[in-house]
Amino acid sequence: MTLTEATVGAWPLNSEPLEGRPVVYVDPIKEIEGVEPFGGQPENILGNYLRQYYPPGVADEVGTLFIVKRDPGKMILFLAKGKYQVEGKEPEDWFWHPSRRFGPNTCGRSGPSSRSKGELWT
Repeated sequence: MTLTEATVGAWPLNSEPLEGRPVVYVDPIKEIEGVEPFGGQPENILGNYLRQYYPPGVADEVGTLFIVKRDPGKMILFLAKGKYQVEGKEPEDWFWHPSRRFGPNTCGRSGPSSRSKGELWT
């Protein structure tokens, strides 16, 4: 498998409130349609942070670092996306996303820190 494109960015997550429901599904690709990412265009991470070619059985793991100004009650969608190609086939899209809510116990104010990593397997 060969990665042909890979970017990472952050977008405001403006999903509808739960309104008494315990869970609401959010489609990350639809959520960012027409929404400008924070800080302009997503960053290209291919070659700098990710390998381009993955032989069978090889995986890569990349951590990302964002510095975010606190804004309690707001959410951010972090999204890595790109394209990959398997020999003899057309390129396909891939994406990975965590999201974070910024409140009184996040962003270094108190509580344990958390680090998100994405994994792309061949």
